[in-house]
Amino acid sequence: MQTLFYLQDRDGSCLSPSGAFGLCNPSSLFMYAPRTKGKKSEGHSLVALHGHFANPDSSCLNRASPKKSSSALTVGTCGGAGAKEFGLVLDKQSGKHFVTALESTACVVRTAHTTVCFIF
Repeated sequence: MQTLFYLQDRDGSCLSPSGAFGLCNPSSLFMYAPRTKGKKSEGHSLVALHGHFANPDSSCLNRASPKKSSSALTVGTCGGAGAKEFGLVLDKQSGKHFVTALESTACVVRTAHTTVCFIF
């Protein structure tokens, strides 16, 4: 069973699949899903629940420049390289998870000036 969650900023607003921040509601739920090709693991994707059942291959968060340490987020296919590198790191002190990329070497943030990862 997959766990559904919101990608929230420190101000409590939630990221929607369209890339906008606003109220947390069912259309802004995400799922952390393992990606495989045959028997080979290809990382994890952040799949938007909204629209997922209509077209499950076009509703994942993507890093526009998957090889760069700094990259914009987009919504697109789940099979692309930019959709397969997300990670979740548990902060033992707060009990919340931080969203990371590039094998947990980069933090997913709201703007380039934000230093805190998205949490849920």
